Amino acid sequence: MNPQELHDFAVEVALELPHSRLTFPFGEEWEVFKVGERMFLLLTDTNGPQMVTMKVDPQEGRALVEAYDDVIPGYHLNKRHWLTVLSPVGEPEAMSVPETSGASDASDTPNAPQTPDAPHSPARSSRRISAEELRELIISSYLLVIAKMPKKDRPIDPYAYGEIHDQKRDQRLT
Repeated sequence: MNPQELHDFAVEVALELPHSRLTFPFGEEWEVFKVGERMFLLLTDTNGPQMVTMKVDPQEGRALVEAYDDVIPGYHLNKRHWLTVLSPVGEPEAMSVPETSGASDASDTPNAPQTPDAPHSPARSSRRISAEELRELIISSYLLVIAKMPKKDRPIDPYAYGEIHDQKRDQRLT
């Protein structure tokens, strides 16, 4: 997926979700999707590498970072609870990588290997996340945020929505 396709696809998926809304709390270059008052998806609209950052279960996040070369711990966010999917811009050798701050995340364990807080360039032959997997990640992020809300504040039942979504996905895949 090229950078614009990644951005447009993530926006399309997020806007399809019930009670999802687009906000700009960090300025015009950061599109933040929320359900209620909680963020579940962040997108950049900058000149550098395009990224889609979403909330994840920590175990799922670690597995995804290990499985895909274009998935890194959350860029400039809590690396345990957020995940970033990158889209390459041009040839990997030509991409510029933003300066890393070198700061570690407060939630990281002291003995854990440190991941730089900057996007990397996925290798040309890397395992990349598919559009369907990205769709599932965005929906999972949305449902995770709702499930953590107090029941009285939930706009939908995340478990019922998740089951209905899974049934529709299975029908699409068959």
